[in-house]
Amino acid sequence: MSTQKKNAVNKEASGPMAKLTAQLLPVIARKKAACNLPKNAGSSFFYEIEKGWEADVLRQDEDVCVAKNTLELEDAFLDQKVKTILIPYDASITQTVALRVCRRHGLGKTIFYEGS
Repeated sequence: MSTQKKNAVNKEASGPMAKLTAQLLPVIARKKAACNLPKNAGSSFFYEIEKGWEADVLRQDEDVCVAKNTLELEDAFLDQKVKTILIPYDASITQTVALRVCRRHGLGKTIFYEGS
């Protein structure tokens, strides 16, 4: 590949299209992950998602709180700034426990539980 072509590719990767992609990717991942009906979890929306690109994008999104244990999940529910929570597949929280925590708290959150 010539130097001119390499520079053009690098310019595209850091241009306005890359910025737009970086902004839209978390939105698209949330929409795709939330395409199924949520489970009844109090006033929260509880979505079961599979491992995949959606979970990877949610994990990297700064607006998503990642909870790997029950204490972190409780803290996320108590933090009014947190609206979306991801429970990754390697977390030490079972789905049953996560649902109980959701039902116990009155603040509605969106929870994505990543299955194995």
